Amino acid sequence: MIILDTNVLSELMRPTPAVQVSDWVAKKPSTELFTTSVTEAEILLGIELFPQGKRRQGLLRAAEDMFNEDLGGRVLGFESEAARPFAQIAAHRHSLGKPISHADAQIAAIAR
Repeated sequence: MIILDTNVLSELMRPTPAVQVSDWVAKKPSTELFTTSVTEAEILLGIELFPQGKRRQGLLRAAEDMFNEDLGGRVLGFESEAARPFAQIAAHRHSLGKPISHADAQIAAIAR
């Protein structure tokens, strides 16, 4: 299982994605590619912040296609069993003086 984060998915949504990213993803079996509901929310928030118009609508359609078709609905949710690992990851990073965003800690907890 490979979990794609917001940086990878937003790069793939660009009109001309970086070749290194698109080639790397293309070489992976599609059934091994997943993302998380946290990443989906981050992508959708970014689109919602765009002003109303054709660009926003196009990005929204592209995101829906990516999550539902390209990823085939392989979106892992932040469920109760991820709550404790989330807290442990965030607390550990805090204790190291290297705080982690809640979103990144949630994604890390889902990946565990």
